[in-house]
Amino acid sequence: MRPIAKTQAAISLLAALGSMGSAAFADSLQGFICDERGSVVFQSPTSKDKQHVIPSTNRIAALTDAQAQGPVGIVYNVDPPEPFRFINWQYKQANGSQALQGVTARYCIQDANGGQKQSFDVGGGVNDRGGPIGDGWSQVVQDTRAFPSLVISGNAYITKLTFLFKDKKNGANNITLGKVSISPGTIDVDNLITDIGDCNLKEKCVKPDKE
Repeated sequence: MRPIAKTQAAISLLAALGSMGSAAFADSLQGFICDERGSVVFQSPTSKDKQHVIPSTNRIAALTDAQAQGPVGIVYNVDPPEPFRFINWQYKQANGSQALQGVTARYCIQDANGGQKQSFDVGGGVNDRGGPIGDGWSQVVQDTRAFPSLVISGNAYITKLTFLFKDKKNGANNITLGKVSISPGTIDVDNLITDIGDCNLKEKCVKPDKE
């Protein structure tokens, strides 16, 4: 593991972007692949990408499917849990691409006391009120209608956030993910793990009971 520490430049960048409230902190961020044909690369930004980087890492995450049998993705582990009600996340795809529809956001939430643990998935384009934000980047603003009642009521805390990417036979085999914001602020990463993890990182934190 090779942690990337917070830098003053990253903190200054967050201030310049006018982030509301305190930053939310993810204990770690790691990529995973479920088939060696796919890849996840935490890469340095171009000049046009710099304002869209994952805070504290100065990186963006390039996800490539390449006709892999299983998804690729990235996992934010949020420890301690952070209050969660709204989410915006930034991505870049090729012109005319439908790569966003190949993304699934997987959430793990609980209440303030650690009870009511839930895991749920929301498709990248579902109830999205976002759009282009410049420099080839767009932003997903996920409408809360896509979320369970614990989130809508304002009583949810997020413990894990996973982005899975699997091309849905539309020829869009790659997407780049950047900054993520939850209420009240951007997710600031304490520890970027550049060693790519195994497929089991994609698993839901709470599995449904067997009938």
